[in-house]
Amino acid sequence: MEKILIIGASGYIGSQCFEYFKKSDFNVVGTRFKSKNSRLEYLDYTNDKDFLIFLKNNKPDIIIWCGGLKNLLITEKNFELSKEQNFYPIKTIIKYQKQNKNLNFIYLSTDYVFNGIKGNYTPLDLPDPNTNYGKSKFMSEKFIVENSEKYQIIRAGAVIGKGSLFFEWLIDKVLKNETIELFDNYFTPTPITNLLEAIKSTIIKPQNKILHVSGFQKLSRYEFGLEIKKRNKKSNCNLIKQDYRLNDFNLLYDLSLKTSEEFEDFKDLNYFLNIFFDSYST
Repeated sequence: MEKILIIGASGYIGSQCFEYFKKSDFNVVGTRFKSKNSRLEYLDYTNDKDFLIFLKNNKPDIIIWCGGLKNLLITEKNFELSKEQNFYPIKTIIKYQKQNKNLNFIYLSTDYVFNGIKGNYTPLDLPDPNTNYGKSKFMSEKFIVENSEKYQIIRAGAVIGKGSLFFEWLIDKVLKNETIELFDNYFTPTPITNLLEAIKSTIIKPQNKILHVSGFQKLSRYEFGLEIKKRNKKSNCNLIKQDYRLNDFNLLYDLSLKTSEEFEDFKDLNYFLNIFFDSYST
């Protein structure tokens, strides 16, 4: 039985990965840092020495990276912290992998490796990040491609599903009939189900490649709000479109991704939202 190690299993995406693969034919270990979840093992991946010892003790066949720090209010004020959380631990994993060449490393990356000018980015488009977060993630991508013998890099836009912060915040506001200000910048929301299926497919058929996954639909955050309101017909919430240039979060104009052909048979955003709200109302 292959052993999967999920780094950052206490976060939203990591916890979803942990539960998803726990139901499959894998031996799954997940890590935590601040969380008290007793099902997960404590790890400070910023400590290179301890991280290497942890990897040697656990001997994973597959590592899925769900860790790191995205909070732009923090990362954009401290590039060194962003690298400490998002880049240096990746170097530790590759150091371990060089001594364990059969290890498969699946790295979850982000649309923030792009500058947000043109949108509809493909894996062949050259990254040009203009945020500290995006720069640290791209540094990791480059290091993996140049040094890893067995890897997959999966880029996703905003991942949505039950428990994801933005998604749940928006639903709560809509249900409470509140006034909601949403920016007009574009993205391609990624259903968590699509991301999990993408990870599974790269485990089944590993290939040294950069891949994009999304919900296939490009829309602005304001338009996404309209989609949520449309599915809550009793809501009288008031949606207000805001110019993205007024935001304080380094939101970029168009970070939409074009899904890789490997995932073109996945369900789209509308399917996910319809299924989600059908179950949400029951």
